[in-house]
Amino acid sequence: CIVRILPAVSDQKLIIHSQDQNTFQLQIPEIFRKENVNISIFDIYGRKIYSSSSNFQNAITFNLNQSDGLFFIQIANTNNQITEPIIIVK
Repeated sequence: CIVRILPAVSDQKLIIHSQDQNTFQLQIPEIFRKENVNISIFDIYGRKIYSSSSNFQNAITFNLNQSDGLFFIQIANTNNQITEPIIIVK
């Protein structure tokens, strides 16, 4: 499974590792590690296909049973938000 993050529009880089065809690990950027953070993934139609909220320390592992395509991952806390496009090819 290949996960490609398109060029960042922010100065915070998102790093996602593919563990198998449906399991991914997102490295949480430093600015989000000290408080509760919301992570959402949207398809190209804007439908939320994944959501989680917690005080993640370094990374979150999530299962995304979707077909190949373009998705958007959003990470937000009280003061910061990053939304980046990702391409998943299995």
